[in-house]
Amino acid sequence: MTDTQQNGTKNGASTWMLLGMGVLWILFAIGIPLYQRDRAGDIEIEWTTETEQQTAGFYLYRSESEDGEFIRINDEMIPAQGSAVSGASYTYIDQNLPSGVTYYYLLEEIEYDASAHKYEEDIFSHDVPTTTWWVLLLSGISALIGFALLMMGIKETRRT
Repeated sequence: MTDTQQNGTKNGASTWMLLGMGVLWILFAIGIPLYQRDRAGDIEIEWTTETEQQTAGFYLYRSESEDGEFIRINDEMIPAQGSAVSGASYTYIDQNLPSGVTYYYLLEEIEYDASAHKYEEDIFSHDVPTTTWWVLLLSGISALIGFALLMMGIKETRRT
């Protein structure tokens, strides 16, 4: 085999390598948002109290509509941390929720005498996002790399 034939074979292999890698990067760029879209997400719920007179703890309820049936999401009561003089800050993570859905939450305060007060006037909502900013950024960078590799592969085919 002559040097010219060997160089042509090497150039052909590198061309196909560039084209193949470009296609893989582009497929990766498409696959990332699709994976994220079907992935379950978490919602962080935060609330604060100013004072807590006779408060034993809290339950959270969730619904898929503001007027819908609210279902309690925490099995155990979230214990009160505040006092009659000062309140406290609370955080609860609602996990493994399907993406692209808006959820409505209702807080219920339980007193030591077993009475309960649902804060129906303070219903709040959260969205589980379908994609996050870092997924879009990673997808865009992957697409750019893929197209750059494809362009390099196409230039290689024109040289040979």
